[in-house]
Amino acid sequence: MSNRITIWLTCFCASAISAVFWPSLPSQASMAVLLAIIVILSAILICKTRCNYLSGYLHRLPLPHVIAHGVLAGVLWLASVGHLHYAWQLPTSKIQQDVTIFARVLSGGCILNTNGKANALSPEHKTHTYTVELIRIERQSPIQFIFGGKAPYTVEQFTTPRARLTQSFVTYDGDAHTIDTVKCLQDNDVFSARVKLKPAYGVLNPVGFNQQQMLVSQNIHFTGYIKKGSVEGVVSSPSIRSAFANALVSLELVNTKWWLALLLGIRNELLPEDWTMLQHTGTGHLFSISGMHLGVIAASTFLLCHVAVFLLKWLHTTITNLLRRSIDVGELNLTSHLIATEKTNKVSHVVAPIRIVVIFIVLFCAFGYTCLSGMSLPVVRAFVLVCIVAAFSTFKWSVRPVHVGLVMVAMSIVLFPLSILSASFYLSIFAVLVIWYVVVRFNLSAKPRYVAAFQLQFILSIVMVPLTILWFESASIISIVANLVAVPVITCLLPLCLLALIAVAVTQYTHPSIIDLAQQILLYADQCLSYLLELLRWLSAQHFAFVIVTFSTPQAWCCVLLIALVLAPRFRFKTVYVVVLAFSLLSRFFPTHPSMWQLHVLDAGQASAIVITKGKRAVVIDSGASFNGNARTAENVLLPLLDQYNIDAIDHVVHTHSDNDHAGGQQVIERAPVARNAIYYSPRTGCERGKVIYWQSLTIRFLWPLPGNQEDSNAQSCVVRISDNRNHVLIAGDIERASEYALLTLHKASQTLPLLEANVLVAPHHGSNTSSTDVFIKAVSPKVVIFTQGYENRWAFPDENVVTRYHDNDVSQYLTSTHGYLNVEFDSRDSVLCQSESNNVHCVSRWAIETQRMHRLKRWYLPAYHPSHLSLLSLKLD
Repeated sequence: MSNRITIWLTCFCASAISAVFWPSLPSQASMAVLLAIIVILSAILICKTRCNYLSGYLHRLPLPHVIAHGVLAGVLWLASVGHLHYAWQLPTSKIQQDVTIFARVLSGGCILNTNGKANALSPEHKTHTYTVELIRIERQSPIQFIFGGKAPYTVEQFTTPRARLTQSFVTYDGDAHTIDTVKCLQDNDVFSARVKLKPAYGVLNPVGFNQQQMLVSQNIHFTGYIKKGSVEGVVSSPSIRSAFANALVSLELVNTKWWLALLLGIRNELLPEDWTMLQHTGTGHLFSISGMHLGVIAASTFLLCHVAVFLLKWLHTTITNLLRRSIDVGELNLTSHLIATEKTNKVSHVVAPIRIVVIFIVLFCAFGYTCLSGMSLPVVRAFVLVCIVAAFSTFKWSVRPVHVGLVMVAMSIVLFPLSILSASFYLSIFAVLVIWYVVVRFNLSAKPRYVAAFQLQFILSIVMVPLTILWFESASIISIVANLVAVPVITCLLPLCLLALIAVAVTQYTHPSIIDLAQQILLYADQCLSYLLELLRWLSAQHFAFVIVTFSTPQAWCCVLLIALVLAPRFRFKTVYVVVLAFSLLSRFFPTHPSMWQLHVLDAGQASAIVITKGKRAVVIDSGASFNGNARTAENVLLPLLDQYNIDAIDHVVHTHSDNDHAGGQQVIERAPVARNAIYYSPRTGCERGKVIYWQSLTIRFLWPLPGNQEDSNAQSCVVRISDNRNHVLIAGDIERASEYALLTLHKASQTLPLLEANVLVAPHHGSNTSSTDVFIKAVSPKVVIFTQGYENRWAFPDENVVTRYHDNDVSQYLTSTHGYLNVEFDSRDSVLCQSESNNVHCVSRWAIETQRMHRLKRWYLPAYHPSHLSLLSLKLD
């Protein structure tokens, strides 16, 4: 029976997790067929079974039926959840419209100090992000607002729509600004506000943070922002977590923001430099309540229960001995006989209740800590594992660790199905598997505890690196040292400080002397934490502490398998497998064909970031925007992308003009080692008509502005043409109608070869109606135009008239907001790049286009949204 259960659970988990790679969800008709097959398999099973017990139920089922039943159940479950999630689709007519909502704050609430002011810990935080549950929209239920009262599914019975809303506290008065702290919302607050909503969406690149996937994994349906001064009707019902947070803030500790993160999982107050330190030292998991923290609490509770049982037993023995000395010998003999008889007959009845009581206390404390963490998903998942282990222990089921692991994964998928899209799901499960494997493989239970802890932490830090790179495209080299010091310190501080915080938070039930003791404990612990943070900051500052490594998904999994093989016992052909996997990892360093070059148009939102690569060298044309001093596109996408393509040097950097959406990442590029010898161009420096650069057998020509220009504006943006004499790319910056006419006039006046024609055109000014005139389009005669614009941007780019003009000229149109990152690969040879047409790749003679959202990473949870102001009939999209 256990083998069949194991096989069924394995098939269920594998098929459910395979949903991560589905390009689309099964249709409703397909799901009905799957459900019918499952019902038929179950009916056959019942007919063949003569008893009603699960053992007989599964034992008589043929193995293929078990496999099919598990696979179909996993597919049907995830498909149902996916359809249920996307049932909440905001109507196109209501995207980015002002609506009044009535909602409840689920998480992300502000922390108040003793004066009732929000964000008192970190005045640098000028915005706040909440996750809210929508109760009413425009005085209607969400089902009425979205479906007009006629819902295709009974979605309201199974889920409620969630939104991620941003609130700004900054009020500008001239050049100065003040922070409004009056209407900052806390967890569990019910409020009314005027907001703008849009679908849960985000930029999509081969590297960098995938916000859209993260939002789906958290079951968030909409995003938006709260309009200034619109929050009203706030009904506060502070949670226990908020009460504990306010009590912690009132102590005015030096490291209050770190204690909020460590004890309560509230990380809103951490600053960018704090996150950088945690990333560089690989200790972020310590300051984010996770399964490790719950394990520490459960283990501490279990240890305290054992101590209490030992003390009670000692007290009982002492009292019994005293009583024996106070009676005569005859009575003593009789008493001894009675005690022995009692012990013989009822020992099982005494031991079992003690075990059950201890398990109940551990579960109770674990559940309380789970609630205190804000029901964080990793903690809830760990609590499920504790419950499973407790059930096996209570009922004395003899199971192997693999069974516990499978039940844990299956329960996580059933309870939190969309968590398979999050990094925490795989990191948690992989960490548990590694710990179990290392303990068994190296027999750590037979070694001294300090040796076992060191060896386990060392191996765990090494093995987790590939998964960390896969999800975060970076790795901490110093994390082994940092965790060997930080993990024991945090393990010791966590339960003690949590008890002290509980004593401080419930002052009305605590004796003053206990409160004083608890405060002293927290003060001393705060000093210890200060020393630890100083050490982590010093480690983070080391130049070798952190590396950025970008592996593709297959390469990362090859690295995981390679490490697993190295740690595995010796077996036949082990060396061969290790060599093959190592060779596959080295494939990223193989040079590309010398005739191939690529145009990379990054999905940078309402900004422009473009890279030309050939061989191991690159040219950057615009570097994206910078917000609050953070150039995320340049730092988190552009440079890692170059690393993924094994680029050794950036030779030229062209910023078409100095606007933030084009040159916001200039400082990041200048600091990058890969650009140490780069030459920089701008409308006033080096970028002038007639200048030609011969680079990697390509010709880079500057067509605009005119020589001697001293103006840096849209009208004088650099216009760059890259050519291999067969294929041509024209990047027009933000020029507008007047500049286009001037270019056409110069073009006609010159008696040279036509230098405006191009296969691929990056649209002028993001598709503004003040550019892309009909005569300019005809002169360039592009086959493809690319609009670099953000989804539902405030300027409604690209303009519908511009889209219509390109459509009338039979130009294929690509939008970064719809297609994500675009890669155009050119072949300068005479032969064609693609020999046949394909449904997934746009093939043209000598060049081909792939998009991230439609081709490279086509997934059901990453749907493409078209701009709501455009008619799909006017778009010629490929």
